[in-house]
Order: sequence, then C-alpha cells, then structure tokens
Amino acid sequence: EAARAGTAGSGFAVVAEEVRNLAARSANAAKETTELIEGAMKNVNAGTSVANATSESLQEIVSGIGKVTDLVGEIAAASNEQALGIDQVNQGLVQLDQVTQQNTANSEESAAAAMELSEQANQLAELLRQFTLKSAASGNPLDALASLSPEILEAIKALIAGQGGGAALPAPRAQAPRAPQANPNSIIPLDDFGGGKGRY
Repeated sequence: EAARAGTAGSGFAVVAEEVRNLAARSANAAKETTELIEGAMKNVNAGTSVANATSESLQEIVSGIGKVTDLVGEIAAASNEQALGIDQVNQGLVQLDQVTQQNTANSEESAAAAMELSEQANQLAELLRQFTLKSAASGNPLDALASLSPEILEAIKALIAGQGGGAALPAPRAQAPRAPQANPNSIIPLDDFGGGKGRY
C-alpha cells in the first residue's frame, strides 16, 4: 500500500517505522521502570529492616543508659560510704595518736619513777653498808634482811614506798663485847699425868 501510495506512502512508511521504534523504546522504558520499581521496593524493604534494627539498637542503648545510671548511683553511694569509712579511719588515727601520746607520757613517768626508785635503792644500799649483819657471810640478801631489826625494816619499807621523807635509819644496836675465848692449846693441865682430863 505504501508503494501504491507513492511519495505519500513513503512518508507514511517512515512514520510507521518511527512509531515502531517508539513502541520498542516505550517497551524497554516500561521494562526498566519495572526493574527500578522492584529495586526501589527491595531498597524500601532493606531500609525497613535497617530502621527496625536501628530501633532495636536505640532501645538497647536506652536500656544501657539506664543501667549506666544505676551503676553511677551505686558508685556514688559506694563513694559516700568510702568517705565515711575514711573519716572513721581518720578518727581512729587521731585516737591512736592520743593513746600513743598518753603511753609516751606514762612511759616517761615510769622511767622517772624507775630512776627515782633506783636512786632510793642506791641510798638504801649505802645505808645498809653501815651495818654489820650476822648472816653477811652467807651472801644471801634475804638472810641479811631477815636478820635486821623491826625498826630497820620499817624504815626500809617507808623509804621504798616514798614515804620515808629522808627519814634516817635507827642507829645499829650496840653489841655486847664477846668474852675472849681461850685457845685450847694454851691451857695448862693441872694433873700429874698431862692427859688433859683436869683442864679448866
């Protein structure tokens, strides 16, 4: 028909070819559009999954923030308790310092008392050297003290107790002079036999 139409048919054939090409391109464009729509749907589904995962992550973050807040509160409470404990330790150290100072003062007083007692003991020893005791040869101080008179013992007790006030010990008792003992070898026998039976 285009050939019979001549020149006008030739133009119609060109138009038909163009229409055919346009239809082919339209079909290709529709196919591409379909593919794009399907890709967009896939991307939407993937975005939805990502959004859900993000929502879950945000919920976990919120829960973690709550736990962190609780931990911070516990740490604050523990810090307060630790501060109270440190305060109590400081008070204990202060008390220990006071007790140490008191013990030091007591030790100094004890040392002074020991020195004073040592001086009194030396004075007592000097006083005892002025007396001659019967049991001095035995070397036992208890025996020597046992042989002292009651007056001397009372004076010793007062001196040791710090109540003597420098009281002087009583003078030693004067001992009666002993009678000279005769030497057995110097006795002259009075009998004739010299046997020594009649010695006086």
